[in-house]
Amino acid sequence: MEKIVTFVIFLAAASLLPTLDARFARRQTEECPDPCQDMPMEISFIVDSSRSIWIYNFTEALWFVQDFVDKFHIGQNQVRVSMVTYGERVYSEYAFGFDAHLDKLELDKAIDNITHMNGETTETGQAIDWFLDHHYPQARDNVRHVLIVLTDGNSQQPRLTKAAARRAFDKGLEVFAIGVGTQIDPQELHNIASDGSRILSSAAKNIIITSFNPSPPRCPIRRINKNDPLWAACKFDPVDLVLVIDSSVSIEESNFTLGLRFIRDFLEPFEINPHSIRVAAVMFGDRVYTEDVIKFDMYNNKKDVQDAILALPWKKGTRTETGM
Repeated sequence: MEKIVTFVIFLAAASLLPTLDARFARRQTEECPDPCQDMPMEISFIVDSSRSIWIYNFTEALWFVQDFVDKFHIGQNQVRVSMVTYGERVYSEYAFGFDAHLDKLELDKAIDNITHMNGETTETGQAIDWFLDHHYPQARDNVRHVLIVLTDGNSQQPRLTKAAARRAFDKGLEVFAIGVGTQIDPQELHNIASDGSRILSSAAKNIIITSFNPSPPRCPIRRINKNDPLWAACKFDPVDLVLVIDSSVSIEESNFTLGLRFIRDFLEPFEINPHSIRVAAVMFGDRVYTEDVIKFDMYNNKKDVQDAILALPWKKGTRTETGM
């Protein structure tokens, strides 16, 4: 008998769904090795630790980094990672270069140990320059170089930020800008990123990322069918997926609606039926809204589940009783 796994998602302004999306996708493919994971690459993160980034959003940014690097095989001849956090200065006490952590568990612990510094200002340009001067010289030649900047974009010196980003482009780095926090400046994200396709933000503002493909491009794709021996290895076990959705007044109606749409899109790749994936949903605020519960056996196909999710009403609960 196949194991039933239950995922519980707390949709607090939709911020945790991207993490689940990444972990759920890994679960689908963990028995099917991806040759892209072994391709050597240098990945660098520059994370805004200023006071304009709330500690909750900063923690989300660190979670994003951890989930992102977990997609790869970390090692001296594989993928290496460097990291910098900054505010009014570069917090060199938390920075680490490409050679510092060549084991995935050590890397994960190092990220866990980074503290939100509540910096007085946001000196993004200074942080990019510091990375280029201190970490980038350690980078290997002839491998892909990726720089990911996580910030709200509200730096004190936008011209210096743009100039530092240009310096990174000129050195051949692919630069991605990811909007974090509640007051994102899209123009500065455009100035930081290599091009418009490398800007990742959301109208919900505190969703860090909904999808991202960090793998080296043009890796071969093998399509399989039910007669292929890999079919049994790659299929996912039956799953009961529970969505626990914050419907309190702290979640604005526009963000609540966006969150429901995200859930709809999140469910799209999966086979939803009584024998594969079943979906249930419950909303909460000042109480659990039992009148709007979606039970596992209510819908037997993907479209009906998605339509039911989109039809959930914003309840405007006066409190957020997550413990319920």
